[in-house]
Amino acid sequence: SVEGGKATLTAAADRLRLITAQPGAPSLPLLGGGEAATPLPSSLGQVIPANWLPAMALPAALRDGRDPAAAARALEAKEAPPSPACERRPYIPMADLQSQWQALAASLGAAPDGQTLDSAVALLEAQGELFCSCGVVYLDPAFVTELIKPLVDHRLTGEGGGLDNGFVEPQVREHVRATQATDQQAASNLLEWLRMLVEHGELVEPLLPFLWRGVALRQ
Repeated sequence: SVEGGKATLTAAADRLRLITAQPGAPSLPLLGGGEAATPLPSSLGQVIPANWLPAMALPAALRDGRDPAAAARALEAKEAPPSPACERRPYIPMADLQSQWQALAASLGAAPDGQTLDSAVALLEAQGELFCSCGVVYLDPAFVTELIKPLVDHRLTGEGGGLDNGFVEPQVREHVRATQATDQQAASNLLEWLRMLVEHGELVEPLLPFLWRGVALRQ
């Protein structure tokens, strides 16, 4: 090994521990001697108001296909959540989530305070349990990956850097037969929009139904 390499790595590791340490957290030994606070998510140790619990249960219940009211009661009682019995939802518009919260709060005899839902969503987002963007709450953050993957599919590109027609055309024609059989220009339009995406990086909205045909989008 390089002379002094181990000492350098030890110092770098300890520096990272010091940077990420949380004040007041349990101490963690440093490799070079001494102690640093254990890095912990900021939400750990936070006192959660009891009226947040139903609002915190709602997004997970919708994501997992569970009854929101039953899930909220189970969380408050510190019991196992109910079995899934509804459609799973990987995402929901924030306005719809607010409506769901109002209905849930009413069923539980609680005040449908919008601030309570906002606080619960902010905490869940900080913990990485959901993701919010442009008025949409992604109850399953991994769903965002499913939306992005078709937009950067390397199989669309041929060896010369242009659109790989041999790969794309059969899929386009199958999609058109299933969705736009009476539109004589549909296949040509899709191929042109795909060419624009692959060769110029230009994405047009009418292309999205084709690209997202395998994604569980709600109609």
